[in-house]
Parts: sequence; C-alpha cells; structure tokens
Amino acid sequence: MREKQLKFRRASLEEEEQIFRFIKNQFGALSLSALENLILWIREGKVKEVYAVPLEVSEMLRRIEEDIYTAGIPLGSFSDKGFLLEIEGATLVLPLTKKILSVKTRQFLYGKPIFVTNIEKIESDFNKNDYLIVIGENDLHYGIGRAKIDSSELDHVKSSSVIISEYKRKPMDRGWYLREENW
Repeated sequence: MREKQLKFRRASLEEEEQIFRFIKNQFGALSLSALENLILWIREGKVKEVYAVPLEVSEMLRRIEEDIYTAGIPLGSFSDKGFLLEIEGATLVLPLTKKILSVKTRQFLYGKPIFVTNIEKIESDFNKNDYLIVIGENDLHYGIGRAKIDSSELDHVKSSSVIISEYKRKPMDRGWYLREENW
C-alpha cells in the first residue's frame, strides 16, 4: 500500500500575510526584506511546513507534474497557534534584526535552556514572549527561542533564571537534528 503523498503548493495570500506579520512583529519591518525575491511554498503533511523558494526555482516547480517533497529553504511551520519561524528561517532574518541574544555556552545546542548567567550580550531590548535569535562563539547561529522574561528584568533576577527554554518538538536549535532520530 502506498503512503499518502504530501502536497507541495504555493502559499495562499492569507498564509503569506500570517508569515509576514509574524516576522515583522518579532524581528522588525526591515527583516521582511529577507524574503525579497523568494516565493513561499507549503508542504502539507502532519505539519504544515513553509519553504522560501527563489523565483526561478518556483517557476520550475509549477511545471513539475511529479510529487514534490521539498524545495528551497525551510522557513518555519504552522501550528494551531499560527506561524512559527524555525532555525533556517531565522538564519535569513539574522543579518536584518537586532533581536539577537549572544550566549557564552553551547548548552542550547544540546536542547538545554539558556540561563541569565549564560548571556554574553543582547543587541536590543526585548519583552517576555518575544522571539530572539541565539548566537554563540564566533557569531555562530545556534537557533531561535522565546524569551521568558523582559530584558529590563535581567539585572534584577537570579542568574539561574531561565531566559529561553528548550524545545522538544520543533527544530529551534541546530542540535535538534542530531537529537531527533525520527526526523
């Protein structure tokens, strides 16, 4: 018996608007320029995944009659809560935002939380629940995470306070791909 085929299609206008709104709200209007000349495609399966595809590749995809599994850069995915930017999508946005948290530990790569004591530098102020791009030594992009506290609280909380929690089900840090055996 053949497994159900995944559907790979262009994103609808509504889906594009949700993606653009998330990126603009979390990382600033300038970060939207990361998607210039890229067309958004959706792979529907258990999870609705979003891919950014160059225009010329997108034109080719329209003409392919076979089932397409994937193409382009994995940007993020949709859940019942809306769109969520993931690792590779954050890589596109990184040079265009100040929502960056520089850490002095690799523990985020191992699926561990980031504590206040692990912070080396923050590029700009942020609020609780904002998404931050996490970088480490040599400005290596480690992943993306959601702030558990406001940047204004950093001087007033214990150094053992968690600023970004680990993620179990989404590729939010580079080590996720190694930890997930069924990916």
